[in-house]
Amino acid sequence: MSDDSQLQLFHEGSKAAAIDPLSWEVRYNKRAKRLAIHVLPHGGVEIVAPPRVSARVISEFVSLQKDWIEKARAKMLESIEAQGPLLPEYIELKALGRTIEVHYDLGEKRKFELRADRLDIFAPDITPTDCWPTLKTWLRQMGKQYLPPMLHQHAELTGLAPKRVQVRNQKTRWGSCSSRGTISLNAAILLLEPSQAHYVLVHELCHLRHMNHSDRYWSLVGSFVPDYRQIDKAVDAFWKNGPAWPR
Repeated sequence: MSDDSQLQLFHEGSKAAAIDPLSWEVRYNKRAKRLAIHVLPHGGVEIVAPPRVSARVISEFVSLQKDWIEKARAKMLESIEAQGPLLPEYIELKALGRTIEVHYDLGEKRKFELRADRLDIFAPDITPTDCWPTLKTWLRQMGKQYLPPMLHQHAELTGLAPKRVQVRNQKTRWGSCSSRGTISLNAAILLLEPSQAHYVLVHELCHLRHMNHSDRYWSLVGSFVPDYRQIDKAVDAFWKNGPAWPR
């Protein structure tokens, strides 16, 4: 977390929202000139505030904007719910050929337990706000276990080997490659079809030779994945049509 950004969590206990009790996160940013509201995909609310704005002022601001926030949250969740359950009962790790059954239980702390193909999620409230972070933590752990070996297998296939591999939970990027030879992969690659995961890994490995998207770069990609254009479109569509919780 940078020096100019601090994260605090406030809860309003007096009234319950239509979806779940209204809570919000505050992110202080020295570049902010006024208070601003961001409604997040899981229905959470982020308040961006200039430095030194008091919690009391922020609370009053949220109270004044509560009707707008609730309408925005409802619209956001309605749109996302059309893509599938907000809290999935099953998660398909298509790249691994595995289906994970998910159960949700109340617990004081957010945590998960994985036994074979059953995943237990524990959270103070069974809501997207409380459960999605734990689902993403689990997915990242799975990514750290499986994606580096998969990438090294592709490195042998392509002859392009990274110096280092990282696994993260990026919002909309499948991966990146640094000039130092470090490849960062999105744990959500495990949710892709095998052919799509194959393409993403090859895509990043090819950046080890061409740090751009030039014709020579795409020619190299095409030598390993001839139908990369069609697959690339399908992979991009995941962020719009796929499950919301990984985002």
